[in-house]
Amino acid sequence: MNNCTIWNVVDGYFSSFNIIPSSNSELLASAVRKLDIPINTSIYLRGSYLEYDLLFPNSDIDLIVISDNIKPDSLDKIRNSLVDFKRPVEILSLRQYEIQNRHAIRLLLHTRSLHISGHKIVFSPVKADIETMRDHYFQYKPHMISANLSLQKNIRIMQLKQITRSYGVLYFMHNFNKFSRDVTLPFFGLIAKIQFNLLMMCC
Repeated sequence: MNNCTIWNVVDGYFSSFNIIPSSNSELLASAVRKLDIPINTSIYLRGSYLEYDLLFPNSDIDLIVISDNIKPDSLDKIRNSLVDFKRPVEILSLRQYEIQNRHAIRLLLHTRSLHISGHKIVFSPVKADIETMRDHYFQYKPHMISANLSLQKNIRIMQLKQITRSYGVLYFMHNFNKFSRDVTLPFFGLIAKIQFNLLMMCC
């Protein structure tokens, strides 16, 4: 990964990253910009396709589409425009008014996403408080993690991601200075190393 993955807290808010877009992201952005999208629609790229030059074999393309009048056929057009990339395309579609109270998503939009098409939205910073962590907690559900990993590879990878992100949430609730959603060895130490090795085995 070519970017720092740990959020530091400055004056009670999560600090932004200096995201360095991967070599893949500009090609993808160019493909999306050719589309005729509805007025007042914004499209953002996030995740591994934005941040990694070398992708895992099963990595998907993560897009966030923000619009008050987007229709399913428009989302299908976006997916179809990316068929040459030969990756699954995951699209989260939101209305703009929904973002303010979606702390986990707004944190990604504000700090770890790339605007690739449509009008650009200025997102307000996200407070590093218990409300934000509650949102993350119920998104990743640490209390529902299975005691055993699935035998199916795709499910196993998702379980490992959930474990890693849940640990980040629980660590932040203990120490309100740093937060991460990723396997970051200097941050999570031995637990991260174990999870990283398991993730490699899963792939």
